[in-house]
Amino acid sequence: MIDQAFVICTDSNYAAHAGTCIFSLLLSTSRRDFDIHVLGVGLAQRDQFKFLHLSKLFNISVFVHEAMDSLNIFAESNSAHRDHRTAHLSDTALLRLIYSSIIDQSYNKLVYVDCDVVFVGDATLIFGLNLQGAVIGAAPDLIASRQADTGVKSDYQYFNSGVLLIDDKKWRKENIQRRLLDVFVSADPKSLKYADQDILNLFFRDLGYMKMPLIYNYQYMATLSSVLAPEEIPLEKAVALHFAGQIKPWQQWAPLSYRQLYEKYRVLSPWATKYIPDKPQGAHQLSIAFDSLIHQKRFSEACDYGPLLVEQLRKQKNHTNTAMEVASIVQSRYLLKRMIDQKVYKYILDSHGSSVLYGPFAGMKYKTVVTWRDPTLK
Repeated sequence: MIDQAFVICTDSNYAAHAGTCIFSLLLSTSRRDFDIHVLGVGLAQRDQFKFLHLSKLFNISVFVHEAMDSLNIFAESNSAHRDHRTAHLSDTALLRLIYSSIIDQSYNKLVYVDCDVVFVGDATLIFGLNLQGAVIGAAPDLIASRQADTGVKSDYQYFNSGVLLIDDKKWRKENIQRRLLDVFVSADPKSLKYADQDILNLFFRDLGYMKMPLIYNYQYMATLSSVLAPEEIPLEKAVALHFAGQIKPWQQWAPLSYRQLYEKYRVLSPWATKYIPDKPQGAHQLSIAFDSLIHQKRFSEACDYGPLLVEQLRKQKNHTNTAMEVASIVQSRYLLKRMIDQKVYKYILDSHGSSVLYGPFAGMKYKTVVTWRDPTLK
């Protein structure tokens, strides 16, 4: 009888990433002594078929649960399912807290995995870890400031919940789900900056947890200017690679080496068809994409996003002077000066005959429409 399983939660937007995670998991090991449970919200039928296709492809049991109705348990804990407490928590984030009411079968051990994880080592090694009597095992979070944001006591080490080893029998016996819901109801919604991860930490700060080695949740985070990783552990030692930062490897503006770590699994998976990295949507993502590409010296791609950012700002209220707004965004990060110094591109902004750029362009007025010009072109 199978006594261990992997669990992943997803919706239709992240189904391909969840599938890529599971595909990498199954490639990482030749063992088949575990089940896989996909807890979904509004999954398209084509994605459900692809998850089940993995079952045939790798000769393993994959169970797909449509879990939308299970979220009604939060309505019982609140005056409304989508009140001020759940408004900024996604359905998939909430599912992790109530997995035991969705999966009927009880296992000795479960491994919960976020969708933004790929396995580059044998995933089943996690089952062999000794929980030392704890209900869960988790790796410390690399962003120490998250602990202060949550308000947990200073002598407690805040953990990252992207990969969790769970004693499923103890979880059920000790009614952890019900107790987590109690924390959810009593917590200040403003303190839940990191969603369900905060709820788990608020609960286990008193109960305790087994500290998992970082190789099983190797938090590899792309920022605007660099990629953060555990200093003491080389990438080659990682088992579970967790793309825990704001920039994800399926986004066009992610560092190319970062993207490749994800894409090498995606392009072989059932979700490979017509795969194209995500383009930035909205002013916020466009601004991040622009900054990230400039730091990577991918200037040509950054130029494609500049006019789109201007257009998005035009659509927003309270942006009456678009040219000056964009000039401020660019110049405040020293990007404009950097680009001019390197003689790669010039950013020409429409001033509508009145706006004046500051800094190195003080007193100058541009009359052309927002455009990018390559100075090497005649």
